[in-house]
Amino acid sequence: MRKLYKIIVQKFGGSSLKKIGFINNISKKIEKWLDISKKIIVIVSAPYGITDLLSNINKKTKGFKNNDSLISIGENISSVLLNNFLNNRKIRSEILSVYKIPIVTEGKYSDIVYISKKNIKEYLKNNDVLIINGFQSINKEGNIKTLKRGGSDTTAICISSLMKVPCFLFKDVNGIYQVDPKIIKTNKVTKVNIRHVREMSKLGAKVISLESIKKIKSQSIFILSSFTSNSPKKEIKNSTQLCYKENMNKNFIVKKKELLFDIKSKKVKMIVTTIRGISFDMLNLRKNNIYICINEEDKNKFINILKKKLIKYKIYKVYKISIIGNRSINDFFINFELIKKFILKKIINSLEIKISFLIRRKNIKIINKLIKKLTKEI
Repeated sequence: MRKLYKIIVQKFGGSSLKKIGFINNISKKIEKWLDISKKIIVIVSAPYGITDLLSNINKKTKGFKNNDSLISIGENISSVLLNNFLNNRKIRSEILSVYKIPIVTEGKYSDIVYISKKNIKEYLKNNDVLIINGFQSINKEGNIKTLKRGGSDTTAICISSLMKVPCFLFKDVNGIYQVDPKIIKTNKVTKVNIRHVREMSKLGAKVISLESIKKIKSQSIFILSSFTSNSPKKEIKNSTQLCYKENMNKNFIVKKKELLFDIKSKKVKMIVTTIRGISFDMLNLRKNNIYICINEEDKNKFINILKKKLIKYKIYKVYKISIIGNRSINDFFINFELIKKFILKKIINSLEIKISFLIRRKNIKIINKLIKKLTKEI
C-alpha cells in the first residue's frame, strides 16, 4: 500500500507523557501513523512537572557546573520509556541523542545554529522511528545546553524544516480556537495564518511558543490532540494547520493575567531605561503619571527598582484582553459601546492586526460574559 508520507516529524508534549499508560498509548498512536508514513522522527518533552521540579533543584545548586545537564534529564526519561514500548511492538526504533545528530547551539539563549541532516538520514535507514529529546542541544564545547521554554516545539520545527517534511505537534488540545474553550465553546479553526499565531503567542496564548513560531519556514505544521485514538487521516482532518498564505477573516481573543502599575512620575525615559530585562507593554503616558503592564513573575523585581528610585506607585490586578485578526481594530470599535465602561483607565493599545485593553481581575464574571458577547458579535 502506498503511504502518504516518506518522513514526518511528530512532537509529544509533557501532558501526554506524564503517566506510563499515556506513553504506552503514544506508542500505539505511532504504530498507527506508520500506516501512512514510511519513517517517523519523534520529538519528546519531559513528563509533565519534571522540568519544573528539576529547575527548582537547580536553583539550589548554582555552584555546580553545566546545570543544563540536570534540567534536561526529564526528556531522557520520556525517550527511554517510549523506545521500550515501541520495541515491545516490534517497531524498529532508536534514541538519537543530541550528541549523535548533533544539534548545536550558541549564544546566551542557545539559538540552534546546526543540525546534521546527513546523520539523521543515516540513522533512518535502519529504523522506522527515531526518538529525539526535545529541549536539548550541545554547545561548541560539547556541553549540554537547554533551549528556551517550549524548546521541544522548537526542536521539532527546526528538524522538520531541515528535512522539508510535515510537522505534527501533539498537544493537550486538539487545535486552535478563536477563544479559550474553557470560556466559551467556539468552532475549531482548520487553518490559521502563522502571523496571527505569532501575535497570539506574544499576547499570552500557550498553544505554541513564540520561539518555535519564529523557526517556521514553509513546511506544513499541524496542531493535534495527544489524547484521541482516531485514525491518522481523521486526526489530520480534525487538526489545525498553520499556514503562511491563509487569509484569516476570523478574529481571536486572548485573555492574560498581568499587573498594571500606576506610577506617579513624569520621567518616562528614566522608568523605561531602568527596567531592562523586564517584559512590559501597554505603556500609557498621562499628565502626572505613567501606566505600564508587566508579567506577575517580574513584580518583585520591578517594585525594588521603583523603591530604589523613591517612586510612588499603585498596582492593579488586571486581565489584558486582546483581539487579534485582520478585522480586530474595526470590530473593536464597532462594539465599543459594549466594551468602554469596563476598560480600566481608558487604556487601549492597538497595532496593525491586534488591539488590547485592560479590565480589573475582580470583574472575572463580567470579563467572561464580555468575551462571550464579543465572540458572538465579532
